Parts: sequence; structure tokens; C-alpha cells
Amino acid sequence: MRKLYWAVPFLIYDAVLLFWAFVFSNVMVVLLNFLTFMLEYRYGGESKESEELVVFSIALSSLLLPLGGVFSSFALLLAGFVFFLELAVVFLKTHLVNFS
Repeated sequence: MRKLYWAVPFLIYDAVLLFWAFVFSNVMVVLLNFLTFMLEYRYGGESKESEELVVFSIALSSLLLPLGGVFSSFALLLAGFVFFLELAVVFLKTHLVNFS
């Protein structure tokens, strides 16, 4: 079983959290977490470390989100950073393979 599936309960928790507090920062964190999960699920899978990084970042940003204030901002920064990191990895992986 892939370690990436450990992030699914946190994604469900994020979706439930949106019903409780529908705020822009919450929506962005949930969206970035979901997109990061989908990028890693579709294009990842070569190493356990990358899956563990994605699961850790999704879990941490999901658990920091309901605390509000500075923690919500940190959750948004973490989710955005890991999403753009995964996006850069996918971009380099697909374009460097075709380049050589």
C-alpha cells in the first residue's frame, strides 16, 4: 500500500472543515492540498520520501488550519510551497525526459 493514502483522512477532514468555516485561506489550503495530492498520485510514486513529504505537509497544514491567525497563514504558506515544489518536480521530470 502506498504511503500517500495516509493523506486521505486529512483531505476529508479539510473538506469537513470547509463546512464549518468557509474562509478564503481555508479554501486555498484545501485546494492546494488536494492538487498536491493529485499531482503526487498521478506523477509521483518513484520514492517513498516524496510521498512522505506530501503526506506530512498535507497533515500539518490540515491540523494547523483550524487554529486560525498566524497558524492559518503558516498552513497556507506550507501548502503553497509544497504544491509549487511538486509542480516543479513534475515539470522538470516531463520536460527533461523529452529533452535528452
